[in-house]
Amino acid sequence: MTEDTHTIEMNENSGKIIIDGTTYRATDLIYNVVDDDVRKTRTLTIQSTNGDSYRVEAARSLLLGFGKIGTQISNFTSNFDKIKEADIRIIKREAILSGEIPHINAPDGLLLKKGEFAIFTDDNVRYCQEKTKTTYYGGSARVRICKGVSIGGGKGVPVKEEYIATLDTGRLTLTNKRLIFAGERKSTTIQLSKLATIDRYSDAIDLSKEGALKKTMFVNIDGNLYADVIERLFEEEN
Repeated sequence: MTEDTHTIEMNENSGKIIIDGTTYRATDLIYNVVDDDVRKTRTLTIQSTNGDSYRVEAARSLLLGFGKIGTQISNFTSNFDKIKEADIRIIKREAILSGEIPHINAPDGLLLKKGEFAIFTDDNVRYCQEKTKTTYYGGSARVRICKGVSIGGGKGVPVKEEYIATLDTGRLTLTNKRLIFAGERKSTTIQLSKLATIDRYSDAIDLSKEGALKKTMFVNIDGNLYADVIERLFEEEN
């Protein structure tokens, strides 16, 4: 059989897909895969919203990873959803940076205050806090001389160590007024107006509140997206 192929590059960081030198946003593409059991082939078709169309056909035996074209089809179908999700995050961030704050329906059971609206909500978020534990080094054991009399037994030098502890896992919702976490064991609300600092990571935000000694961290979210919105809202309020 004649095999059709195209040069396809996928970039999860940019949310872009390049086909034969033409760059597309993943959100502008749709694809379909058809298996022909009689001819033992698999055909991938890619279409763009601007009318461009591409076709990749390969023998199904190549899909096991033995062959450039079969691997190309498998890579595209397995990675497309991740690239599209990345593109959606980038589009949201671009809108936020231009001054647009998204609105979503509030999760069931969440009570919003007057003038408050939900912006993001994520499940399986880890609610973490800074903790301190003290370990004693160089201590000596107490030695019993006789009944009621012992000597020695100092604890040693105390060394404090800070660490991040996961308190619970649950749902985090960002509104234009608050961060609201609801877990099985723990729930907490942080007023955005009370925030003193915010540090961002690719999958987390690290927050400190006015007057609080310990930081709070929410993990397993798009940290850049949350931080962008919180900073934008803080600027609008001040």
